[in-house]
Amino acid sequence: MSPHKILPATAAAAASGAEIIDIRPASFGLSDLSPEGLVKNIINEFMSPRVVFTHPDTGSEHLIRSIPTMVLYDDLGLEIYDRITNLDEYYLFNAEIDIFKRHAEEMILNYIQDDSVLVELGVGSMRKTKYLLDAITKHRKNITYYALDLSEASLRDCLTPLCAEYPEIRFVGLLGTYDDSLQWIRANIPQTVHKSFLWLGSSIGNFTRAQARDFLSRVASAAMNAGDDFFCGIDGRNKPEDVKLAYDDPKGVTAEFILNGFDHINRLFGRRVFERDAFSYLSIYNRHEGRHEAYYQSKVEQTIDLQDSIQVHLHRGEIINVEYSYKYSDSEVYNATAGTGLAHVDRWKDSSDRYSMFVFQKPSVVFSPEPRLSNGIPVLAEWESLWNAWDVVSTTMIPSDRYLEAPIALRHPYIFYLGHLPGFLDIQLSKAFNLPLTEPKYFATIFERGIDPIVDDPSQCHSHSLVPNSWPALDEVLAYRDQVRRRARDIICKLADAQDTAVDKTAARAVCMCFEHDAMHLETFLYMLVQSDHTLPPAGIVRPKRLGQQPLVPLAPAALAQVSAGQVTLGTLHREQDDGNAGSSFVFGWDNESPELTVQVDGFSVQNRPVAVQEYYKFWCAQGKPESLLPKSWTDDGAAVKTALGPVPIHADGEDANGPASRWPAYVSFDQADAYAKSIGGSLPSEEQIARIRQCVDKTTKGTSPARPRNSGFVEWTPVDVETPADPDSVSQIDDNGWELTRTHFRPFPGFETSKLYPGYSSDFFDDHHFVVLGASWATVPTIASRKTFRNWYQHNYPYVFAKFRVVV
Repeated sequence: MSPHKILPATAAAAASGAEIIDIRPASFGLSDLSPEGLVKNIINEFMSPRVVFTHPDTGSEHLIRSIPTMVLYDDLGLEIYDRITNLDEYYLFNAEIDIFKRHAEEMILNYIQDDSVLVELGVGSMRKTKYLLDAITKHRKNITYYALDLSEASLRDCLTPLCAEYPEIRFVGLLGTYDDSLQWIRANIPQTVHKSFLWLGSSIGNFTRAQARDFLSRVASAAMNAGDDFFCGIDGRNKPEDVKLAYDDPKGVTAEFILNGFDHINRLFGRRVFERDAFSYLSIYNRHEGRHEAYYQSKVEQTIDLQDSIQVHLHRGEIINVEYSYKYSDSEVYNATAGTGLAHVDRWKDSSDRYSMFVFQKPSVVFSPEPRLSNGIPVLAEWESLWNAWDVVSTTMIPSDRYLEAPIALRHPYIFYLGHLPGFLDIQLSKAFNLPLTEPKYFATIFERGIDPIVDDPSQCHSHSLVPNSWPALDEVLAYRDQVRRRARDIICKLADAQDTAVDKTAARAVCMCFEHDAMHLETFLYMLVQSDHTLPPAGIVRPKRLGQQPLVPLAPAALAQVSAGQVTLGTLHREQDDGNAGSSFVFGWDNESPELTVQVDGFSVQNRPVAVQEYYKFWCAQGKPESLLPKSWTDDGAAVKTALGPVPIHADGEDANGPASRWPAYVSFDQADAYAKSIGGSLPSEEQIARIRQCVDKTTKGTSPARPRNSGFVEWTPVDVETPADPDSVSQIDDNGWELTRTHFRPFPGFETSKLYPGYSSDFFDDHHFVVLGASWATVPTIASRKTFRNWYQHNYPYVFAKFRVVV
């Protein structure tokens, strides 16, 4: 039973089934949102100018006073706000209604599951809510609708008529704050129940961008499980005159809403602190920040008596901030969710293209955008994220009768890799910590190392584990995996918790090596899954709507960026051979990443973005569509790109390459990229040139990718569109959305020393067949994607890598 108090209902509410639960903690009277807490906040904010005001004309900045936005939302303020939503000028409300009118059924059918719950953060308006409720009723879905608000009166006013009109739906009011609701949901709604959150009215705009990201992160971590949805209404960066009119209507309703805040303050203080007639409402749209700003402006010189001994003098014209309403570009929406544990899966726009309803979802695979390290070692949470990703990929995407399938020739079947990962981890930990091997010990002999023969001559292959006559059963391998992980957890925690000076660097290196080994195989395992016709969609991952949408505007052609000459540093000073040195810091890198090497790079011209699918498709057609130039990342007919979420069309109309995958980077082999580059009189960049491009991008913000966050670490499960930088002299980001192919043979740096922990890791592949590949793909974990010294490599004719390319001319 819930420990929270169920509030007594009025007779009408009781008859209609309305139930309201007070979820506020016992200490609410001391909180910032209680009347006493609000008074304290008013005094603190008003007394100490701390809001930075930027003058819209001059750009000059100075600190100003502020008043908490909460003062606007007393009962009368809510009534006035309801009048605002009826104004034609306040387009946000009507835009949201427009979206619900046209798409409510789609939302309900695609996202709202039967026997699930809807949680509306902030009590809604019947004028919007009814479209969702009508669709729920029409499709006979069993739903419990939770409405959150800090006003009991608002909850009753909203829920009572809804209960009467929709008796099939259970309505529950939650009296409390956002954070109160997250705690209550976690404690009271079973994790097996699907949840959909509604955050409407562009409420996200009342938070700063950092606060919005923090709140979304709290919702995802505290109250959502894999597969749960979050519907978020967001106002766009629209015409300044439209925004200004929406927040400063000719009838003065918004001004009355703002000035009523002073009446509320006076009631809280029990006396007339502010004379509202001595102030006017000042409305400003800040184009630079993308936000509307609401201020009180003093009409006269005046003194405010906050308390007996506290007085504040205001100059005529002085302003006091009371509210911001942030607007969002598409890139700002993506940045708001970056690192929160939420993925973009859908979006609807209103008819005027000014307002959007986004659907974010908590996916089953989530990585922190930045590596979480302690003593240079991935913390246990990083390992759990990696293991969870492995489990989703290896146990939900393969049909139960297909574990002996080998979709890529010259590679082992799936079952080998399910044993190889725990087998390699167990062997390395046993060596590093002088422990016995996990039973069954013979697994170490068959799972230690896989095969990677030369494609041109499969008889040439490095040493590898003995291939058994028959592989162990799946349940045996998974039980072995779980035993190894249990032992590893204790070791990982002890290393991470140790004092830095007490860390055994050899043991730390072994653990880091195992982590990145697991991570690299996670990606190469996906290479195989993408090639199989039997692969299932990953559990808990929704296929985004963008995968079925044709690009709206043509892809801007690539320009040639001029990269100046300069010195670049390759590799790192941190070497395995130095681990025993007292006082040396531990930074992990593989043996081929050291020693450090400085080289001079001549100036060169390079395409400022990767070659897109549509461009490579035209090249392939011009060559007569030979099989040798057909990417293995495409279907055999060249009609679609293979992905972990199924094929995505290259074409939308006939043979024109203008489908949803047409603007993705072309994933091809080195040989195919080399042929394309030569056809336009160029070549692939060298390893040193990629390093120089990275160096130039890092030194100027104009080279970074402005329209989306980094596509690595499973932010998406497919590539996303390449971007042509607006400035032709800038270069798009290297380290995401696909590895970058180079023309540099994979060879050691001068002074290379092979790893003692894993002697054959690099040295087995120093030949004429392998080329250096740099950067990261969508399936590369942040630990690797963020380390620019990391050197990947593949055979020149290996066609399965998630690798893009650009051309040096």
